[in-house]
Amino acid sequence: MPSAIQRPLIATLLLLLGSLLTASDAVAQTPATNAFTYQGELGEAGTPVNGSRLFRFRLYDAASGGAQVGPTLGAAAAVTNGRFAVELDFGSSPFTGEARWLEIDVSEGAGFPYTTLMPRQALTATPYALYALNGPAGPPGPQGPAGPTGIVASIDAQFSLNDRTGWTRIESLGDDQCNPNIPLGFTFTGWGRADTVVSVSSNGVLFFGTSGCSSVFSNSALPAGITTAPMLAFFWDDLRDSGTGEFIEYATLGTAPGRVFNLYFRSRLFSAACGSDPVNVQISIHESSNLIQVAYTGMTGCLGVAGNSATFGLQGPNGSDAYLVSFNAPILDNDAGRQTMSFTPPRQ
Repeated sequence: MPSAIQRPLIATLLLLLGSLLTASDAVAQTPATNAFTYQGELGEAGTPVNGSRLFRFRLYDAASGGAQVGPTLGAAAAVTNGRFAVELDFGSSPFTGEARWLEIDVSEGAGFPYTTLMPRQALTATPYALYALNGPAGPPGPQGPAGPTGIVASIDAQFSLNDRTGWTRIESLGDDQCNPNIPLGFTFTGWGRADTVVSVSSNGVLFFGTSGCSSVFSNSALPAGITTAPMLAFFWDDLRDSGTGEFIEYATLGTAPGRVFNLYFRSRLFSAACGSDPVNVQISIHESSNLIQVAYTGMTGCLGVAGNSATFGLQGPNGSDAYLVSFNAPILDNDAGRQTMSFTPPRQ
């Protein structure tokens, strides 16, 4: 009889310029494919698996229950020291801007039963691989409406965390504490609002405006009813300030109308599961484009720091325009030097 197979610990999840990459004929002569690469780790009785395994993959419209979306895909893959990679192509129809979850079955081989791995894995696009070039109108969903040229873009601009000389520092983050009224240095016009300040919870959430900051440490999926203000869940988890190694630093750089507000957040998990491993996050908010970028660096291999008990995403006022990137899924890879997610909220 085959032995039981444990749920995988996801090392990384990549949607590589698949169905979410679109371009005009003048820009791209070769159509983009719908394929993406899924990488994971598989353990058996606490030991990394080695050998060949059979897999089945299905998309669903909910984290549990719900309806299957698209076909069931089968694949055989070699597993080495627990790690495996497969290429999946569900076609373009399942990806309409709605959240999707991937359910995986695994078998030891032909004639052996399949075991369904739980929970399902939240499936999201790598934000800096999303582009719509010279289209007639912007795509629906979290990117918001297109600008006057019809261009909607998310960029992976980099800013060194070492270049923080002269930034304003908040040394004490506190436990379950809000740090209110941090000035942006310009007016942010997302969701038809005119916000000039943000507040940051010590538990990894940024709130737009002068009110609505919540220090709730128990994270949930989005939309979350913890505030009426727009909120960015950049690493919503139970975090703690253990001393001088945890702090916030911020500064507004550039010249109108192209100023950028930068905020560096460094903390650690309240749980001792990851010891003193840091959570390093850089947030950049852009003046004219309303682009919001979040970058992660220096993440360790501990699952807590990878995000397996955290919420990532953005939601508008009163829970509107909620876009969940992941919920309790370890999406941050310690082997990646820098990882980002980007959003452009609607202007109205």
